[in-house]
Amino acid sequence: MLGAYIFFRLVEYYWEKQKGLETNDSEMQRHDQDAATIDVSQLGEQAKIWGYICDACSLLLLLIWLLVALVPNCLCVYSETIEAMRPGEELPELGCLFKSGQDDYADVCGITYDEFINYIKYDPHNYELGRFVTLFAGAMGYMRIPSPLFALWAASMAFGQG
Repeated sequence: MLGAYIFFRLVEYYWEKQKGLETNDSEMQRHDQDAATIDVSQLGEQAKIWGYICDACSLLLLLIWLLVALVPNCLCVYSETIEAMRPGEELPELGCLFKSGQDDYADVCGITYDEFINYIKYDPHNYELGRFVTLFAGAMGYMRIPSPLFALWAASMAFGQG
């Protein structure tokens, strides 16, 4: 983000410098012949495109945030904890989606806050250390799936157009 910010400030500097050169015809003729000169007018116009990219990334990150809050709260829970939490219910198929080698665990959905507090949070078999991390939230948080989108969002914010 800092690199994009500095780059945009350089573009603004050279844009102002180019405007100053346009007022002096002899300077402008020398400027047109210089092969190393950057045409900053195009770079300034591209800042608007970065604004649209920033807005699109903002909407996608908002959507991810809403999905983390609204997706069903499924957790990988120890089998004995499931039996104590929901007596009389059939034990779900053992094995967790994102955790290999967890033969005594199962993915359980529809966990209420009371069930989490009373049975899961302080369970010594809970490897999430007392956190209520759902499968989707774990994918977004622990696995850092939206990190490239966040990096693009942060860099596009530096252009000040989004």
